[in-house]
Amino acid sequence: MSESGTERIAIETALWLEALLFGGTAEELVKMSLTGRVQLISSRVQLDKLIQVLRERLDFSEAALDQVRRFVEDQVEIVELGEAPAAGIPENLPPILRAARIGSAHAIATTDRSNLLSLETFEGIPIVSMA
Repeated sequence: MSESGTERIAIETALWLEALLFGGTAEELVKMSLTGRVQLISSRVQLDKLIQVLRERLDFSEAALDQVRRFVEDQVEIVELGEAPAAGIPENLPPILRAARIGSAHAIATTDRSNLLSLETFEGIPIVSMA
């Protein structure tokens, strides 16, 4: 846990979709961030992907997209992914894993359909299904 005792959890983009559209366990995780019980971690790349999916696949209005963006930005610590230090080549890791590493996550939350679950852990960080 962090110095403040708050669990830091990197949240996958698909889990945001689950929380916003279907509720359930994913929504409970977001509610925990509202009360300060957990600190959610994400990246600008992930937020942009979420907005893209809501716009292109679910036809959200621009006003609704602005509300979602503001809500997510208020609930998460957005980490900058940057580039890998070796030769300035960007890492090939998925954004969620890079965000977890950079954001010093205690856990990585994903959906039950994520291929990340087969890893079980990433650099000692447990990967758990929240849906």
